[in-house]
Amino acid sequence: MLKGTLDDFSLPDIFRLAALANKTGRLEVERRNGSGRVYFRDGEVYYAESTKSKERLGRKLTRSGWVTDEQLRRAMVEHEQTGRRVGEILVEQGAVEEEQIEWAVRSQIEDGVFDLLRWDLGAFVWEPDVEIEVEVPLTVTVENLIIEASRRLDEISQIRKKIPSADVVLAMAARPPDGAHQINITSEEWQVLVLVDGRRTVEDIATSTGAEAYQTTRLLFGLMNAGLIEHKHVPVEGPDASDRPSSRSLQDRQRGAGS
Repeated sequence: MLKGTLDDFSLPDIFRLAALANKTGRLEVERRNGSGRVYFRDGEVYYAESTKSKERLGRKLTRSGWVTDEQLRRAMVEHEQTGRRVGEILVEQGAVEEEQIEWAVRSQIEDGVFDLLRWDLGAFVWEPDVEIEVEVPLTVTVENLIIEASRRLDEISQIRKKIPSADVVLAMAARPPDGAHQINITSEEWQVLVLVDGRRTVEDIATSTGAEAYQTTRLLFGLMNAGLIEHKHVPVEGPDASDRPSSRSLQDRQRGAGS
C-alpha cells in the first residue's frame, strides 16, 4: 500500500507511473468535499468514479436518446430477476448495439477521471492487486484519458466566458434567433432546454437532469450560442465571493489538477 498527498504527487503523475509500471490495483483519492476511485489493470484504466460524477450506464443511454425509459425499465426488471448485466440485456433486446454500450462505459470512465484530474488538494491511497467486476471489460489508456481531460479543460475555459458561474439563472431568449426553424435540437439538448424557466440556476438544471455537471453545462453553452436561451441573472462576484456558496465560479467548483 502506498499513501501520499496531492501536494507531493499530482494525479496525472500518479496515473502515468501506474501506466509505465503496468500496475494493477485501486487508486483512492479523498478531499474535504469528495472522493473517488480509479481501477487499473496492467497500467490501463477500466473503471473510475467520483462523488461528483456517478452517472449510471442506463441514464447515459437514455439521455443520449438510444434507449427509452420503458426499455431501460424492462432491462432493470430482468436484471433484478436474473442478475444479468443491464447492458447485455439491452443489446439482446435490440435496444442498442454493443458499440453504444462501449461508448457509454468509456464515457463513464472519462467523466470520473476528468473530475479527479482537476483536483490539486487531497490525499491518495494506492492498493495493489485490488480488482472489481465491471459491466463491460473495456480499458482506456492513461495518455488518452489525460488528453481528453485537457480537451475538456480547454472547453470549460470557453464556456466560462458565457456561463461564468454555476449560479447563473437562464431563461428562454426574448425573441427567437434568425433561422430558428433550421436549428436541430438533440434529445440531450431538449432535456435541458425544457428546464430553462428563468428561475433555475445552471446547477439546478444539472441536478435535475441527473447528468454529469460538465455535460449539462456544455449543452447549455451550445443552446446559448444558438440564441435559444440567455442570461436572466448573473451573480456579481466580490472580493469575498469564494466564501459564499451562491457565487462560486465554475472554476472553483471544478478545480483543475494541471496547468
